[in-house]
Amino acid sequence: MVVLALLIRLRRFWGGVLFSAASGMGALWAVNLAGTFTGIVLPLNLFSLVVTLAGGIPGVILLLIFRLLWGG
Repeated sequence: MVVLALLIRLRRFWGGVLFSAASGMGALWAVNLAGTFTGIVLPLNLFSLVVTLAGGIPGVILLLIFRLLWGG
């Protein structure tokens, strides 16, 4: 019974992690697509991908803030 409850919780956890990572990648794609109109694009490098996959949409917002403050 305890093992079943643990498996259900882990499934929900990994599902949430995958959803967050996918929504972050979607947000990064949307920012770069809108960059053709706004002029603000985020480079696709290892750092931006790790922050996006780990942070999701808040990670993309953090990258945008960094870009606006220090990116030029």
